[in-house]
Amino acid sequence: MNHFDLIMKKAWLILLIFGVMITILPPAKSPFSVGFLLISIVGHAIYTALVIFLLRKLATEDGLLKSKKPIMIWGYIWRAMIVFYVSLIPAVLATLIVIGVQPYPSFPIFFFTSALQWLFSIVAVWCIFSKDRKSQIRWLLSLARGY
Repeated sequence: MNHFDLIMKKAWLILLIFGVMITILPPAKSPFSVGFLLISIVGHAIYTALVIFLLRKLATEDGLLKSKKPIMIWGYIWRAMIVFYVSLIPAVLATLIVIGVQPYPSFPIFFFTSALQWLFSIVAVWCIFSKDRKSQIRWLLSLARGY
């Protein structure tokens, strides 16, 4: 959390509370265990921190938008929500293609979908909000080439 400023921490906390509410409230009637819910809450906390960190590094220049205004709490929140839902769609579709429809939810399927969503979130932040894609592609290619 050393790279997080106060605005980023507040946005992370708000997104975490929203994510916990979404995680805990609907499955009250579902047969999920307490351990499963705790793992999903911890995973959501790490996921939101990752998305906010990526938004800070890829979507801004030292925390400033193109208009030289700093990104505020609401800016992090709505961008993170867009990334969450945009990355969820290909993750669910890929899970359906690879695993297929299952009669009941299980932890391996949830873990597989979450891992795919994390990967697609990185791509979504880069595709939607990145400010300097050309130099980032050059940097990535120079890493692959070794020079």
